[in-house]
Amino acid sequence: MKVSLNRYFNCLIFSALALLITSCGYKTDLVPPQAMVPAQIKDLRYSLDETGVTLVWSYPTRTTEGSGIVEIRAFELFRAAIPEKDYCPDCPVRFGPPLEIEGGPVTVDKKNMTARYHESLLRPNHRYFYKVRSRAGWRLAGRDSNIVSFRWNTPVDAPRDLTIKTGDKAVTLSWKHPARLLDGSPALEPLLFQVVRSRTGDDFRPIGEPTKGTTFTDHGVENQKTYFYRVRPIITSHNTRAGGKLSKLVSGMPRDLTPPAPPQYLTVIKGETGIRIVWKAVAEEDLAGHRIYRREPASRKTVLIGETSASQTLYIDANPPKGAEKWFYSVTSYDNADPPNESIFSTEAVFNMLQ
Repeated sequence: MKVSLNRYFNCLIFSALALLITSCGYKTDLVPPQAMVPAQIKDLRYSLDETGVTLVWSYPTRTTEGSGIVEIRAFELFRAAIPEKDYCPDCPVRFGPPLEIEGGPVTVDKKNMTARYHESLLRPNHRYFYKVRSRAGWRLAGRDSNIVSFRWNTPVDAPRDLTIKTGDKAVTLSWKHPARLLDGSPALEPLLFQVVRSRTGDDFRPIGEPTKGTTFTDHGVENQKTYFYRVRPIITSHNTRAGGKLSKLVSGMPRDLTPPAPPQYLTVIKGETGIRIVWKAVAEEDLAGHRIYRREPASRKTVLIGETSASQTLYIDANPPKGAEKWFYSVTSYDNADPPNESIFSTEAVFNMLQ
């Protein structure tokens, strides 16, 4: 017994000495756990297409007490699926175990940091609920986010016979209603259509609002640039808007179809080297040049005899018709379009050898 007591007191003394030694030196203030808890996520949102649901939310950039966050260790995504026949609007939603999604450092550009999750294994006639929370450490989890919910139905097939017609700073699309859902059943619900556009053919963005019609004119384009388009059907059912299958890809290049104004105040004068044709300059930004035409009295057809640049308003006809007493001149303007747009003829000016 005496040996055991000695050992007990020795251990007690050793523990006290160890505590005293580790208590020496400088130590920082303790940080309460709540000061490191990420703020609540409040912008969980979703979008539906023929492949399933895509969930998006922003990274928390502050703790619950307002200090900055360096890293989000992970996100916990909670999910619930309820058959529509069993759904009770006033009943609590029972979420399943969370799915862990990897987080990461909170970068300097905090405004654009978003997390994304896509789920494709959805069952028709089921209502789905999602919420998410973030964790900065093993026990430092934020509050649950806002809840999003939707009813999943079989998506609509793609619009048919998409065609494109280009114009001057405009592109017009036309298509036909899809006849069926992706499972082959008839598409009976009213549909909207969302046009999406790309400059490269792979990064499509919605343009305009969804439309009930089957035509759409895009006026937000520039001439001589190629644009790619697809159309997605949208079905609205039970307060849920879901996108269907995208149409085939079409592309087109709008071009300038507006000709410049014709030259005015055309005058012809006999000179030492030929007939001088003079006109007033045309004030057009995309003016490329002028074309000079000549017509003899016995003919209704004008003949192109020369061209000038946009800055020149004088042309000399060095080879006028031989043996004729009089003939007529007219001038047009043309622009930089490909192919060029040419104006109507100016008022004819007559040259009379007898005058």
